[in-house]
Amino acid sequence: VGRSGVMGRRIAGDRRTLYLRLRDSGVAHAGVLFASLQATRGAELLLELTSERGRPVQARFRAAVEGAWEADALGASVDLADVARAARGAAARHRAGDLGGTRLDAAVTLDLRDEANRRALHGVLSPGASPLEWDDRIAALARRLDVAGAVDLTVSTTTATETSHDVEVPGVGAGYERTERTRHLVEAWSRPGGGGLRRREDCEAAAGAAAAAAPV
Repeated sequence: VGRSGVMGRRIAGDRRTLYLRLRDSGVAHAGVLFASLQATRGAELLLELTSERGRPVQARFRAAVEGAWEADALGASVDLADVARAARGAAARHRAGDLGGTRLDAAVTLDLRDEANRRALHGVLSPGASPLEWDDRIAALARRLDVAGAVDLTVSTTTATETSHDVEVPGVGAGYERTERTRHLVEAWSRPGGGGLRRREDCEAAAGAAAAAAPV
């Protein structure tokens, strides 16, 4: 699929997950959500393919984008078009090189036990398919992501601290810089598959309690 690379794999009993990084691929622009993230910040798209006993069961697409996310930019119930507009605005306000801000993490999961989902994914992963049909196959996958995908979104605040360190090497001036990044969840939404997204106040409450209990 375009330029892609295997990042690793995980085996847990009969369950196997393959982790792929997708580059320069139309798949990275499939669906309302990922298309908006790619258009604004060029978010990298990751794909997790899971099988059980040799049968595909799940495909999860993930992407993240840094931005200047406004508090309460989305309500308790939203759709993917609302999220796409808010993500574009957050990315536009974010300046390159900023050490802090906010981060949107998006995951869309397809149940591959559903024949329509499995067929759409196979259409873009099959090496033997005709390149003349590529646009149609991307469109088919995009429809399944938008209509049938289970969506999870989180917005986190991010902070970064840079420190410089000198290294004592006789006759040579040397050193290095270290950047530490931390994230704290502030908002979350999800949908099981199709329809609108609902705000995950349970996740937000748990994150707030953990932050309050953390040592200062």
